[in-house]
Amino acid sequence: MELYICDRCYYLILHCIRLPSIASISLNFSSMALNKVTLISDLDVLLESYKLKVKIIRLWKQTVRGNPKETYAIEMVLMDEQGNKIQAKVWKQCVSKFENLHEENGDFYIEKPQLASNDSPYKYANNRYKLTFNWVTKVTKCTDFNGPDTNLAFATLPSILADEPKKDCTIDVIGEVLQCFEMEYHMINGIRTKKQNVEVRDLDNLKIYVTLWGVFVDQMQAYLKDNAEKRPCVIILQFGKLKWHRGRAYVSNSYYSVSRLLINDQTKEIIEYKKKLLSKAANDSSSSQRSTSSSIVYSLHNEFVHKFPFSSIANIQGFKKEQSVIILGTIKGIRKDAGWYYHACNKCTRKVEKNGFH
Repeated sequence: MELYICDRCYYLILHCIRLPSIASISLNFSSMALNKVTLISDLDVLLESYKLKVKIIRLWKQTVRGNPKETYAIEMVLMDEQGNKIQAKVWKQCVSKFENLHEENGDFYIEKPQLASNDSPYKYANNRYKLTFNWVTKVTKCTDFNGPDTNLAFATLPSILADEPKKDCTIDVIGEVLQCFEMEYHMINGIRTKKQNVEVRDLDNLKIYVTLWGVFVDQMQAYLKDNAEKRPCVIILQFGKLKWHRGRAYVSNSYYSVSRLLINDQTKEIIEYKKKLLSKAANDSSSSQRSTSSSIVYSLHNEFVHKFPFSSIANIQGFKKEQSVIILGTIKGIRKDAGWYYHACNKCTRKVEKNGFH
């Protein structure tokens, strides 16, 4: 705010009325501006000074390559009292100033952070801006934060299957586990990494796959060790990445330190979801269609051996209709003059002739 005043009035103000100088008035206006809390939705690069009132809903540290004990940067996801979120970062040179930010779920006032566009190819908050804390940024403890009682914002399975979520932003998902597939190993950047797919469904029986990597596989395996027969099993994956593969939707854990996996935890969201499952099962006449085997562990060996009957090669000649069987035999040799592959349909994998039909 700018004040215009003539020399005569300026003299009266300073010597007769004894009001503060124009510079003091300007400073008072600045102080008033900083005392007012700015919402994340109102942030703009044109704002010269602002004060945020936020909760740290996720915090992780990036370490120096080759020296895991040295912090390269502190990353955070912040949420204000309206539930809006924004990413924030403290670079290595300022880490010592903000050592008190080790408290996840802590509430703070933040003054004079640097605001810039978030051009990251993958964002952990649906916001075009990000914050950077520097030497002039001030962080103080907040004792009267009155925001939402949850920091989860679930993407519905219909929206996921319609490919509606933004491609450059993580999502939160919740669902009932149908089955856990066997653990696999994949080489990622030269490192042997665990992988496990989990099929989940919503209350309307829509299904997607959740792909777990690394320590998240360990978490699932530890749960299954003692709870494989426990039903229903509801999971939450927070900060997950949505990808499509062969026409199927997969939500995988993102950077290991960011995603959060909850398995049948005593959280409000899981407890309420289980109540809805039980209510639907009791009232839905088609609930029998939702029933599954007692165990959520999927075994490729059990599926293969117990699902299909055994047959000899001679008996195949007498089959009158299409069916699947298991043949136990010994490989006597491999014909090297015949191709080991064939052209197959993308939907049913049956053999097709080029430019032909089946």
